[in-house]
Amino acid sequence: MGKVRLTLFVISVILTLFIVLSGQSNAVDDRWWKKDNEGWFFYKMPVIPKDDVENIGDKEMIATAPQANPLSNPLKQELFTEQVKMKGSELLSAAMQYPNSENILNYLRWNKFMMDVSSKFAVAWQKELMRNPYLAYDMPMVDAAKDIYIMEKSKEADEIIYGLAKRAGLFFFYKSTCLYCERQAQYLKEFSDTYGFQVKAVSLDGGVYPDFPDALMDNGISVRLGIESVPAIFLAFPDEKRFERLSAGIVTFAELKERVLLHAKEISRDNNYISFVD
Repeated sequence: MGKVRLTLFVISVILTLFIVLSGQSNAVDDRWWKKDNEGWFFYKMPVIPKDDVENIGDKEMIATAPQANPLSNPLKQELFTEQVKMKGSELLSAAMQYPNSENILNYLRWNKFMMDVSSKFAVAWQKELMRNPYLAYDMPMVDAAKDIYIMEKSKEADEIIYGLAKRAGLFFFYKSTCLYCERQAQYLKEFSDTYGFQVKAVSLDGGVYPDFPDALMDNGISVRLGIESVPAIFLAFPDEKRFERLSAGIVTFAELKERVLLHAKEISRDNNYISFVD
């Protein structure tokens, strides 16, 4: 009788456990034999909600990412020169708009800071030029030697212009009633006497200047050259049959020298020209 009771008790316990376990399995419905296509591959990593994934990713990224130098990314950080320019503009604007003691003092401090920065940069610049002399300018930095440099350069320029005067001439277009043309004639006469240029003066109204008594009358060449205002000076190359415009308005002796020298240096590279009129 005791064995029967024990057997019934064991069966009762087993049934109770079966019912409890069956109820839990039905609640979650995760029994492996009900997953048709999955079969025995029921063991998987737990699914994490999307929001939790994003949060974890952000936290891990922030925790593991190296701290970058703010100046290492030029797309996110302004250049130092832009920063100082903006800051200086802000302080200057404030000092001008509200010239109180605080704003003026802030700008003065900023100005001193910039002077210090510039001074350090200039010293470093000079040191690098001393280490790398091939990067230095042609002009000497010492005032005592600049006059020699300028004199040598002027002599070199004169020799170039003298050489050009042997193969080119100047055409001068004017009107006798034009006061600017009269002054231009004086400058041009001095220039031609200095460097030996032959000048062909062309009068557009028939008048003649004392400096150029052999002036020619305009035969239509001014139209061919597109002259719309006077005085006008052209550099002419008879052997090459071309004109180079030097001025469309009055120019001084020094300006004329500079423009002639510019053409002389670039003559071999310049193929744009106006042909001589037959």
